[in-house]
Amino acid sequence: MTSPVLGPANGGESEGPAWLRPWIRFWFTPIDPTGLGFMRICCGLLVFYTYVMYSYGLYSYLGPSSWVDPPTQEVIRHDVPFGAPPYDWNSWNNPGQGPAEKGQYIWSIYFHVQDPFWILVIHISILIVMLLFTVGLWTRVTSVLTWIGAIQYVHRLQMHLFGMDTMLMILLLYLMIGNSGAALSVDRWLERRRARGLPGDVQLQPSRSANFAIRLLQIHFCIIYLTSGASKLLGSTWWSGTALWVCLANYNFAPMRVGVYRAMLVFLSQNFWLWQIVLTASAVFTVFTETCFTFLVWNKKWRPVMVSCSVFMHLGIGLIMGLDVFSLFMLTMVLAFVPPDTIRAYLDQIGGRFLSNRAKAPPPSRSVPAKELVLTRP
Repeated sequence: MTSPVLGPANGGESEGPAWLRPWIRFWFTPIDPTGLGFMRICCGLLVFYTYVMYSYGLYSYLGPSSWVDPPTQEVIRHDVPFGAPPYDWNSWNNPGQGPAEKGQYIWSIYFHVQDPFWILVIHISILIVMLLFTVGLWTRVTSVLTWIGAIQYVHRLQMHLFGMDTMLMILLLYLMIGNSGAALSVDRWLERRRARGLPGDVQLQPSRSANFAIRLLQIHFCIIYLTSGASKLLGSTWWSGTALWVCLANYNFAPMRVGVYRAMLVFLSQNFWLWQIVLTASAVFTVFTETCFTFLVWNKKWRPVMVSCSVFMHLGIGLIMGLDVFSLFMLTMVLAFVPPDTIRAYLDQIGGRFLSNRAKAPPPSRSVPAKELVLTRP
C-alpha cells in the first residue's frame, strides 16, 4: 500500500498574537488525515456489526410487539417525571426544590413507524448508509446520516443501552466533524481516478478538520478516563484491592465455562498471597491507568506507556468480562493518541507486503537449445 507524500502546510505558527499561537497550533495545525480515516474504518465496521446484530429479533426491539411496546414508550417519553437541575446555587442544598419536569427530549422514527415492513425497510436503509460510511463513499454525507441512523436506535431502545452505545455515539460525532473520508476511502480513490492523466496535484493534503476532530476526541477520552478513575477511588473495594474479583468470578461476564479459566480461579483461591498480589496489582494498574492517563499521555516519553496500558486494560476487559465490542470501540478511540505518521507507516508496510505477495515474479522459463528445436512444415 503506497500513499502519496503529504505536501507542506502552514501550521499556524504566524497566525494571531504570540500568546494565542500555541492554542491555534494545538487545534488547527493541518495533519495527515490517514489516522482519522483508519479510525473511520474501525468504527464503521463495529457500528455496522452492532446494528446488523439487531436484525436477529428485530421486531422484539422495534415495532408493536417489542419488549418496550409503544404505549409504554409513550408513557416514558411524556409522563415519567424526572428531577431537573436547580436554577440557582441555593437550590443545590435542597434537591427537592428543583423544578419538576416530565418526559424526555428524544425523537426516533421508530416511535412513529409500526408497520413491520417499513421497519425492515428503514433498518436495511440505515445499514446500507453505515456500510457506505465504512468504505468512505460520499463520506461527508454518509457520516452525518450514520450518526442520525444510530440515534434512531439509541433513543428508541434506552432500556437496552450501556457504555458501548455511548462510545459509539461519541466516535460517530467526531468522525462526522472531521473529514474522515479524506484518506483510506472510496472518495479518495475516486478523486485520484478523476485526476488521472490531468495536470494538477493529487497528493494527500494535510487537514485542519482532522486535527480538530482528533483533539476533541483526545480531550473527551481523557475526561472519560479521569471521571471513571475518580469514581473508582470512592469505592472501598478498590482501596482494598478486591474490586476486580467481582469481575473475575462473575458467572454472567467472566468465561467461567472455560475449564482453564475456572482452574486458574481455583488455583488463585487456594493460594491466598498470590490471590492478594494479583488482585491488588490489577486494581492498582486499573486506577493508575484511568487517573494518570489524562496527565501523562501529553508527554511524549510517557505517551507510549499510557497508550499501551490502555490497550492492555481494554484487552483484559474484552477477554474476561465479555465486553468485546465495547473494548474494540475504546481501542478505536485510543488510536487518536497514535501519531498519524505511525499509522500510515504500518499501513504502507502491510500494503507493501500484501502487494509483494500477490505480484511475485513468474518462474524463469528454461531456454531451449537450438538443437532441440523441431521445425515443421506448414
